[in-house]
Amino acid sequence: MQLQQKNLRFSAILLLQTSEKEDDPMVHKMNKVERQLSQEDTLALLKKGDHGTLSVNGDDGYPYATPVNYIMVEDKLYIHSAPYGYKIECLEKSKKCCFSAIISS
Repeated sequence: MQLQQKNLRFSAILLLQTSEKEDDPMVHKMNKVERQLSQEDTLALLKKGDHGTLSVNGDDGYPYATPVNYIMVEDKLYIHSAPYGYKIECLEKSKKCCFSAIISS
């Protein structure tokens, strides 16, 4: 997973990109493959939402999760964030993170 940060005057936008490489150690096959969504279905579902949870590696290896707002633009997920704070400090130390979208039907 790659992280790019663009500082704006009062806020930052974090762009998270997932890896599609087969040899990536973070790419795991689902136990119930028949339930896995296609890339297109996953993107369509993400476009329906606007908030979720970003989890990062916190102090002393403890996970830290925080609610965030996001937007999908050209199949990329942008997370709105202040350009400073604990979440940004954690991402500067380790780019390993996890995002969970909250989609209301």
